[in-house]
Amino acid sequence: MRRKKEKIGPWIPIEIEYRGRIIYRGPAYCNSGLRAPAEKRHPFIIVPREIAESAGIKIIEVIETRGFSKVFLGKTPTTVRVRVKAEKIQSKWVNAYLYVCPFRKDIFINTTLRDMLGVIFLSWDEGLWVLMDILPENIRRELRKLAQR
Repeated sequence: MRRKKEKIGPWIPIEIEYRGRIIYRGPAYCNSGLRAPAEKRHPFIIVPREIAESAGIKIIEVIETRGFSKVFLGKTPTTVRVRVKAEKIQSKWVNAYLYVCPFRKDIFINTTLRDMLGVIFLSWDEGLWVLMDILPENIRRELRKLAQR
């Protein structure tokens, strides 16, 4: 799904909930460069400093991460709930660790969170996506078989 006014590319519309209130509603970039070894994978989301501060979320330490490049993030003790929310479609809520990037204005989610939300990109470049849960069971079954090859 993608509406004309949404960004093109691997962006999805999300909501972030913290302590019972929505602290963000808008696009999130699905970043495939935010991967970790399988044994260290966990769902996480990176938000701008302004969003964390407005929700009262504090950074406990600064950590260095490596993907395609070195990035410094603010680690928080916080988990938030995240879901995909677009017009008449929404995913289940998923818990994710929250990190803060003081230099960026966009929201980033890792592939683990994207998968847990059930997002499948039909076209990464065009930003065409669908939620696995809304597909008929026989199609989901076939997609899982194809993915395991």
